[in-house]
Amino acid sequence: MGATARARLIAAIVVIGALAAPVLANDAGSGGDAGDTMSTAVSLNATNATYYGNLSTTDTSDFYSFTMPNATGITVGLTSPSTGDFDPYLYDSSGTQIDYSFTVATYEEVSSNGTNVGGTTVYFEVRQWSGSGQYTLQVWIFGTANQPGNNQNDANSGTDAGGSAGSSLQLNSTNQTISGWISDTWDSEDWYNISVPTGHGIFATMDFPNGTAFDYLYLYDSSGTQYIDYAYQSPWEVTSNGTGVGGSYVYVNVDSYYSEGDYNLTISFFSTAGQPGSVQDDAGSGTDAGDTLDMALNLSVPTSGANYSGWVDYTWDANDYYAVDVPANWTTWASLDWNNSVDLLDLFLYSSSGGAIDSSLFDNPEEVTGNGSTVSGTTVYYRVQAWTSSAASINYTLTINFANLSDTPAFNQNDANSGGDAGNDFATALNLTGNGTYHGWISDSSDVNDIYAVQVPPMYAIEAELFWNNSANDFDLGLYDEGQNMIDSSVAGNPEFVQSGTTNVSNTTVYVLVQSSSGWWGNGGEGNYSLNISFINQSSVPGLNQNDANSGGDAGDSFADATAINATPLYSFWEGYADDPDDSYDYYAIYVPADHGITVEMSPGYTGSTWFNLALYDSSYSQVDYDYYSNPQEVSTNGTGAYLGGTVANLEVWAYSGDGVYN
Repeated sequence: MGATARARLIAAIVVIGALAAPVLANDAGSGGDAGDTMSTAVSLNATNATYYGNLSTTDTSDFYSFTMPNATGITVGLTSPSTGDFDPYLYDSSGTQIDYSFTVATYEEVSSNGTNVGGTTVYFEVRQWSGSGQYTLQVWIFGTANQPGNNQNDANSGTDAGGSAGSSLQLNSTNQTISGWISDTWDSEDWYNISVPTGHGIFATMDFPNGTAFDYLYLYDSSGTQYIDYAYQSPWEVTSNGTGVGGSYVYVNVDSYYSEGDYNLTISFFSTAGQPGSVQDDAGSGTDAGDTLDMALNLSVPTSGANYSGWVDYTWDANDYYAVDVPANWTTWASLDWNNSVDLLDLFLYSSSGGAIDSSLFDNPEEVTGNGSTVSGTTVYYRVQAWTSSAASINYTLTINFANLSDTPAFNQNDANSGGDAGNDFATALNLTGNGTYHGWISDSSDVNDIYAVQVPPMYAIEAELFWNNSANDFDLGLYDEGQNMIDSSVAGNPEFVQSGTTNVSNTTVYVLVQSSSGWWGNGGEGNYSLNISFINQSSVPGLNQNDANSGGDAGDSFADATAINATPLYSFWEGYADDPDDSYDYYAIYVPADHGITVEMSPGYTGSTWFNLALYDSSYSQVDYDYYSNPQEVSTNGTGAYLGGTVANLEVWAYSGDGVYN
């Protein structure tokens, strides 16, 4: 269970949601919890004040709102408890982040300084990174009347154009030239939205005398997230040419990275009549299929499948997006072909959230698949792309098919005799009754995670073992505490084994993860598995009954809390216990008498079953000597040139792998 194994399991489980539970609170004197979203934020007065609140493993975020008077800004200081690390975030009225601080410092601060928030509502979030406890908020409201950019008149609006798509300034749908002001320090972005007449495209050019090659002009589609065109130096020019935007609206974004000053923005419309692709009939719709996921053409595909014809061109219409609803318990796949043997087109499949599921780039026909039940009951998106300039005026056929999965193992599970799936995240974990062997089914394509919740009895620890019969499979096992923090993982064997070790899980709920994932390490596969759950009396768990160096407990885990050793010339002896990964480090502080050196020997060291390393440091924690590959391991001041007499030396025992008692 080395570093590689732990990193692999963490990467696969990071998207799993946290378990929510009600918490009694009085955040900022509200009489309850501050809420964990902008829509449930507790409203506070925009005045200088101090507030208190709480976060925990079941309440990981608190939101507050402030209605700002005109010509004002806000600074909020956050002091985290000694038992936790919380971070502050500040958002504008549309939810766009203004400022944040993400450090381990006890005190952190965020400010609107540089963003015009006067006359709007801002939102402040306290977010848990680790731990729990009471935090302190200090709020300062300051005037911005003399702040650069405070009295803006972008596009003769009497105000700032807005710093995001959500707060953009709407322009009339006419050819026009507008003026604005922008600053890399005080107002780094101006956003405008404008409707484009049907049968037209849009062209925008910017004159920015103080601009540099690090200042940008963007043209975005109606989603405000996918750009159509951009320019990063004079002449700043963007156009929708080749993207159908007629009959919808677009965003124009002026973005300053290193400059400040006035600019002029000229916007004009042009007719797309007579352009290649101006008259299309993609999938019999009488129009273009849409150039972005947000503008995808909806298809009503029968479960028997269907063929659809379309047109793309690298210059004039490089992308066609289609939205397809997949029935529950069904999956989908598609093929794309065209009358040319040259590799001109690509085919992509995206999930309902826009995440990539599959792609095909080098064939004709191109083929993609939903691969099992991951798309069942959702909307997916197919994208046809003309990827090369050689793809000029290409007619294509897109064939979309479905398959019924009702009779497949993924839809007929009986994990732990539950009559269904064990649950794919902590919130839906399947409760197990205790000691015993449980059986389940898992798949790297259609059921990646099975998560079980286990209540550990008082004064007991837990062990779990996972095994399966198909040698072609490679399943993984993880153990998490009640806060969903990883305790142990195993990814390289059959059986896999995890234990609570030195983590005290007595009388708590822990979570056992069975996983079949795919990546650079290979494919997990799919099939049946068996899971053994065993409760172990804590009195028999070495990691919970430590007496390192006769200290009555575990030796310190860092130099700062090293366990003091009263070693006397000429010889001292003590025992300790270390465990990878639960108690990987033991630190000891030893006073070396004047005119003496020190030699330390540790057994076992590097063996077949364990690998304990030993290092010697001076009082300033600079390494003097180390031994990694011996048995026993030995470190000494002899031959190093270091003189430690009359000072405190520090020893580090590192359990790189394995566990057990050392001398």
